[in-house]
Amino acid sequence: MDAVADPRRLLVPLLFLWHALILASYYVLRPVRSALLLSDFGAAGLPWVYMGTALVTGLAVWVFSRFADLPRRTLFLGVFSIFLANLLLLWGLARCGWRWASPALYVWSDVFSIMGVTLFWMYAEDLFEASEAKRLFGWLTSAGSIGAMAGAGLTRLLVPRIGAVNMLLAAAGIWSLSMGVFAALESASGGRAARHEELIEGFDRHDYSGVLPVLRALFSSKALLLLAVVACFERGVPDFLDYLFQRLGHAAYPERDAFAGFFAGFELWRSGLDFIAAALLTAPLIRRLGLSTALSALPLTLAAGFSLFVLHPSFGLLLLFKGLDEMQRHSWQKAGKELVYTALSREVIYKVKGYLEMFLYRFARGAAGLAILLLSGPLGFGLRGIAVTAAVLAVLWLPCGWELGRLFSRSQSKNGLPG
Repeated sequence: MDAVADPRRLLVPLLFLWHALILASYYVLRPVRSALLLSDFGAAGLPWVYMGTALVTGLAVWVFSRFADLPRRTLFLGVFSIFLANLLLLWGLARCGWRWASPALYVWSDVFSIMGVTLFWMYAEDLFEASEAKRLFGWLTSAGSIGAMAGAGLTRLLVPRIGAVNMLLAAAGIWSLSMGVFAALESASGGRAARHEELIEGFDRHDYSGVLPVLRALFSSKALLLLAVVACFERGVPDFLDYLFQRLGHAAYPERDAFAGFFAGFELWRSGLDFIAAALLTAPLIRRLGLSTALSALPLTLAAGFSLFVLHPSFGLLLLFKGLDEMQRHSWQKAGKELVYTALSREVIYKVKGYLEMFLYRFARGAAGLAILLLSGPLGFGLRGIAVTAAVLAVLWLPCGWELGRLFSRSQSKNGLPG
C-alpha cells in the first residue's frame, strides 16, 4: 500500500512532526544535563551516570514489558505522562539547589531519550511494511535532525537569558506538544497496523513475556542475535568518544552556562549535518550501496577516529569525529537498523525490541562506564588507553553490522522484494 495515497494522508506528516518534537525536547535537555553534571561532579561523574542509566533503564524496560499488551494509545500516553511528570519534578529539585538533581537528570534524560525514540519507531514500524519503510524511513529520520537543530538552537538562545536549569521547563513544554501530536496521529491512523511477516530465516515464534524467553529467542534467531550485538556496540563504543569529548570540552569551558552554550552550538551545526545525511543521503546510500555498507560505515569511521586520537590527541579531532559519529547514528545507521525490524513480526517489534533497544542499549552504556572507570582509575591507562580500547571494539563491531545487512538483503531477495 502506498502511504502517500492512503486516505489517512496525515499519517506521514504527523509522524514527521512527532519525531521532530521528541528530539527537540531531548536536545533542549542534552547540553543542559551535561553542563549541570560537569559543574557539580566534573568528568569523574560521567562513568557513574553511564552505569546508573543501565540500571534504571533495565527497571523501566521490565515495567514497560508488563504493560506492553495494553491498547497502543493507553500504553504510549501513559509512558509520556510519566516522562512529563518526572521532568517537572526534576526542575523543582534543581531549582531548590539539590546537588543530586544533576545526575538524576542525566540518567532520567537518557531513559527518556531511548524510550521516546524507541516508542516512535515501534509505532512507525507498526504502520508500514518493509517496502513502504524503505522509502519513508530516511525521510522520517531527517525529522529527528530538524528537531535536534530546533532544540539545540533554543537552548543556545535562551540559556544566557534564563539559565540552564529553567531550560527544563522549555523541554516540558515541547514534550507536551509531542503528546498532543501523538493523540492526533492515533485519530488519523484509526488503529491501522501493517501486516508483518517474518521474512528472515531462522526465526521461531516464542513467548516474549519475560527476560528469559527473550534471551532464548535471541539465541535461536541469527537476526535477533545480530540486532542485539549491534545495539550493544552502537551504544557502548560511542560512549568512549562521548567521555573524551565531554572531558576535554569541560576543560575548555569550565563555567556551567558557558559549557551549555558551547554544547548547544555544537549540537546545532551537527544536527544540520544529520538532516543533510538523513534527508539526502540515507535512502540513496541504502539503495545503491546496500544495507551492509550502511550498517558498517559507522564502526569503520569510529575505528579510524580513535586510532587517529591515539596518534594525535586533540579536542579538535574529537569535535570532528563526534560530529561524524552522531551524523551517521541519526541517519543511515538508524534507518538501516529500523529497516531490519520491518522484516520481523509485530510481536517482536513491541516486546523483544524493548529489551534490545532499551535495556541492552543502556546495559552497553553501563558496561562502557565501568570500563572507562577502570581504565582511567585503577588501571591508569589514560586518554590514549581509552581510545585504544574503543578502537578495538569498533573493529569487532564492523563485521556484525555487515552480516546483519546481508541477512536482511538476502531475505528480501528470497521473498521477491528489492534488497
